[in-house]
Amino acid sequence: MQILPFVCQTIYRSDDRNPALLERALEAAEKVRELQGETATYFRAMSLITLVRADAGGALHLALQSIEADPNFSLAYDAVGQAHKMLGNKKENVSAREENVRLHENDKTAHFNLLIALHELGSTARLQSATEWAIPIFERHTRLNPDDYYTRASLANILLISGKESEALRVADSLSAIESLDVTALYNLACIYRQCKAPLRGMEHLRRAVQAGFRNIDEFRRDSDLDALRDPSSPYHAEFEVLMEQMSEP
Repeated sequence: MQILPFVCQTIYRSDDRNPALLERALEAAEKVRELQGETATYFRAMSLITLVRADAGGALHLALQSIEADPNFSLAYDAVGQAHKMLGNKKENVSAREENVRLHENDKTAHFNLLIALHELGSTARLQSATEWAIPIFERHTRLNPDDYYTRASLANILLISGKESEALRVADSLSAIESLDVTALYNLACIYRQCKAPLRGMEHLRRAVQAGFRNIDEFRRDSDLDALRDPSSPYHAEFEVLMEQMSEP
């Protein structure tokens, strides 16, 4: 039942929380339960589904059941971290992400989620140590998979978090020249350029992301990287509002 984790990750990452995908995930989860019982994979999948339904407490309970079913199942700790993140439990989120990395130490996604959690916690020393561990993993992956634009954008983000702004811009500029970037990479580049105090470049990539189909309007409303654009006094506020209107159109 490989479709189960795939569908669950898809609905969790989806811009619009597609109801059809949610229903498909529920059907796959139920099929797994019928064939295999209430396994760690089942509980983790149900945790993601519950998180999409905005029930973070229920998602956390299910994720903890996943760990109870298999304490060495790394993705269970990822689910715990996601639930704690939604609940605003920063320290608990970091602890879960650290355990995920310990169990899956070469997994780039596990490292990236830990870095984001440490950044949100404001733990500078631990963040620096974690970035030094993660950067070689991301650099090796991007050398072997140059067409993985999402990971290249993630590498630029990690370099920026670690204080290596010039290197982050070098990676971002190399990506920016690619016409076929997906919407997530474009959005991430927009945030990177804004953090690097390049507002024109940031707006250019936000515009490209929306034109390419980016529709996660919640990110536009809440992402701290875009705080200045939500300020009516910003010279880019009017264009930002236009992009928001475009995203709201059917």
